[in-house]
Amino acid sequence: MEHGFDPRPDRPDAASALREAAIEANVPYLRFLLDRGFDPQTLGVESNLIFLAAALEPLPEAALMLDMLLAEGLDINALDFCGQTPLLQSVKRQMNYDPTVGAVGLLLSRGANPIFRCTKGEYPLMLYFSGDAEKILEAISNAIEARGIPFADVETQLLQAMEQAVYRKSDEALRILRRLYWRRRYPVDG
Repeated sequence: MEHGFDPRPDRPDAASALREAAIEANVPYLRFLLDRGFDPQTLGVESNLIFLAAALEPLPEAALMLDMLLAEGLDINALDFCGQTPLLQSVKRQMNYDPTVGAVGLLLSRGANPIFRCTKGEYPLMLYFSGDAEKILEAISNAIEARGIPFADVETQLLQAMEQAVYRKSDEALRILRRLYWRRRYPVDG
């Protein structure tokens, strides 16, 4: 824009302006484009934007961008070309960071499916094992409990995740997983 570029939603390169703002994690510019009438739900742009924001390195901007895009009506459980959701993307990127201030926490608080299994067989409880991220596991566990997801729907994932925790000698992860397993298996009416 410093060199005379005038972004307009009716231009053929409108989608690339939105994508560039997301890639650069430029929240003010993305807000500027959205305020000027750029449509993040334009065919071919929607999935790119939400996944670009979810896959950003763990920056506060990732959560801000996701918040903005969700407010524009983008689907929190959209699937990318690999059959992954924004939550799976965020878990992969934010494993060593506090999820309560990042995209993982935001997506979970907004209703992202914490037990979704993608076409590769990956799911959030499994993905956290790529790093040392008990906070991610705790956030996913809390989301599963808060939604009251039936034990039958999560049992297989929990058993596989516990097996991985034993294999990787992660006592803290095993503690969190066992607690979730028994709470879901024998829920107490409150």
